[in-house]
Amino acid sequence: MTNIIAICGVGIYAVFVLAVIKELKREYAPYLVLGVLVTISLFIIPEIGNAVSFINECAAYTGNLYTETILKAIGIAYLCSAANDICKAAGEGNIGGYIESAGKIEILALCLPLFRELFELAVLN
Repeated sequence: MTNIIAICGVGIYAVFVLAVIKELKREYAPYLVLGVLVTISLFIIPEIGNAVSFINECAAYTGNLYTETILKAIGIAYLCSAANDICKAAGEGNIGGYIESAGKIEILALCLPLFRELFELAVLN
């Protein structure tokens, strides 16, 4: 609970600072957004570690078949979302949209072997 309060505080403070910076030096806005992203990431790294350990515990029951794919897909989704937000802050929402689309395609390509296994399981049984 403490982490989310700190994250919200950092975010709200950054919004006010960003409003001032956009008036004075608009070109510095993406750097501020990137700094906030890094700061918030430092707050959530322990939580990510807990989630990964939980996924690994669950994977022990399935024989670690899908854990790597799930973790890669989650990482791609968060990375592309963060890159999109930075692009939007820089006023380049179109590029950010392309990044998110590329991430979705990458996740789809990553999951194709899983889809094949599910299809084979459904057809054979």
